[in-house]
Amino acid sequence: MYDRDERVELVQTTDPHTRLTPGIRGTVRGYSDRTTPTLHVAWDDGSTLAMLLTEGDIVTRVEEPDATQQEPGQ
Repeated sequence: MYDRDERVELVQTTDPHTRLTPGIRGTVRGYSDRTTPTLHVAWDDGSTLAMLLTEGDIVTRVEEPDATQQEPGQ
């Protein structure tokens, strides 16, 4: 299960028509586990391709540093 606004990184996709490449990151916009578990992602390049998690698409969760926290003295 993925939560809305969680950050993910593409590991692989089986979609032969996408311009997405492994390593691109995106933000989860929704998750559905009906017939085929589907992860809806707003990718950082502007695309919105959904990942079919039981059809060969693989993403991994990523932790990103909190942009509101700064190093001391900055």
